[in-house]
Amino acid sequence: MRGHAHFDATHVIFTVPETKTGLHDFSIVSGDKKAAMFDLDLFVDGMDAAVRRWYLANMGSAILKDNLPHLIRYSQTGVLPFTKGHSAIVSGA
Repeated sequence: MRGHAHFDATHVIFTVPETKTGLHDFSIVSGDKKAAMFDLDLFVDGMDAAVRRWYLANMGSAILKDNLPHLIRYSQTGVLPFTKGHSAIVSGA
């Protein structure tokens, strides 16, 4: 994340539903470190909505059709050489 033109946090923290904190979209600064904090449910819902809008707007693209199988998928066996034998959500060819 460091070096991204629109995101200057050094850490990302997702609050999980079990904590019932619901903290979302703010920063915590400690010394030279900056954490961006997001509520996991809100973040996932927002990403899901954005991806669906993007997909509908681009579903006719030849580039999308060629690359869709490699964007993101569930793999029961992981992805070599990184997570052999471990279920994971993965991307890449």
